[in-house]
Amino acid sequence: MKVIPMNEYTTKVVVDRNTVILTDNNKKEELKAQKKAKLAETIFCVVIAVIMLVTFVFVLYDALLKPYGYYEADYVNEEGVYIDIDGDGDVYHWVDP
Repeated sequence: MKVIPMNEYTTKVVVDRNTVILTDNNKKEELKAQKKAKLAETIFCVVIAVIMLVTFVFVLYDALLKPYGYYEADYVNEEGVYIDIDGDGDVYHWVDP
């Protein structure tokens, strides 16, 4: 009788000239479950990485490329009345810092 381990879940048993291959189905199912868990973890990590990358890009855009400035009144007289002095129909204009 000769016992030959073939891989993690299969063993070959040779008795005289007859060969019997024993398979541990529990080990097979356990390996399948481990592979599924690893795949799910990988997909989860990829999704989180994409979300973080998109967030980083939006923050970078906001910090570097978005124009900053503010609206300022065209003219305010002594009584606090806003006056349109440039004739565009509103009493404010955009000021770049």
